[in-house]
Amino acid sequence: MGYVVYIGAANVDITGFATGDLIPRNSNPGKIRLYSGGGARNSAECYARLGGEVKFIGAIGDDAFGQKLVQDSQAVGIDMSHCLTVPGAMSSAYIALMDEERDMAVALSDVELEQRLTPEFMAAKLPVLCGARAVVLGSGLPMETLEFVTQNCRVPLWIDTSSVSRGLAIRPILGRFHTVKCNLLEAMAVTGETAQDIAALQRMARAILAMGCRRVLITCGARGAFCADGESTGMHPAIPVRRVQSATGAGDSFFAGVLLWRERGYSIQQSVRFGMAVANLTIRSPLPVNPDLNLEEVLALAF
Repeated sequence: MGYVVYIGAANVDITGFATGDLIPRNSNPGKIRLYSGGGARNSAECYARLGGEVKFIGAIGDDAFGQKLVQDSQAVGIDMSHCLTVPGAMSSAYIALMDEERDMAVALSDVELEQRLTPEFMAAKLPVLCGARAVVLGSGLPMETLEFVTQNCRVPLWIDTSSVSRGLAIRPILGRFHTVKCNLLEAMAVTGETAQDIAALQRMARAILAMGCRRVLITCGARGAFCADGESTGMHPAIPVRRVQSATGAGDSFFAGVLLWRERGYSIQQSVRFGMAVANLTIRSPLPVNPDLNLEEVLALAF
């Protein structure tokens, strides 16, 4: 099947889970966990855990956090040999506080190190990129790096807009990507749409496709995901989950599932269903990547 490349954020996640009502400006009782994260790295981990071959390109510091990122990623099968190690730098970190419903209340992100992934650095990685089945880019990469890769890499490029602000920032180049994933709020911001019904989703998808991309995926939380690729459009309902442990990582895992199943030659409808199952298993775990994620369980849930 060949390998895919992920380029983007790799950071240590520090997550606090409130055990009662979350009271602002107060010391709240809870549980604190530390683990390897980063949207692009998390999605790459899901891809690897499901049996896919993946290479990751990110910027890490030469500190204890950087060592943890490399060791944890290699342990699940991610090739980290193409990462940039920045001497004397602190690795990126992300702090999130989850409320009593296990949804994010507030977060703080220190990912400036990702800006070291310059066009000059990526130029040396072009043989790796051009040999891939697909390349997934993080929207937090420097704009000049996104411009460089989209102009010089001819394999299918995938991107998750990741946030409203980043979606708006990269809107001028969305048409260079084969597949664009955004959540509902991001799609509304990128297209200027104000409604959220099926007709509005169709308008948003058409508007993004008109920019030049081949496929658009709009995730809508518990409603599911809307997919359009010029040949077929439709809403794919989410797979019900009894108890959500953490919604963090659902979008990243969904994206990885769709990519993996599409690369294995299945239809986009089957691939979205597969991605839904991956997301379902992810939100059953308090971690952004379920450590028990496996292909057999995903297939049983999806089909």
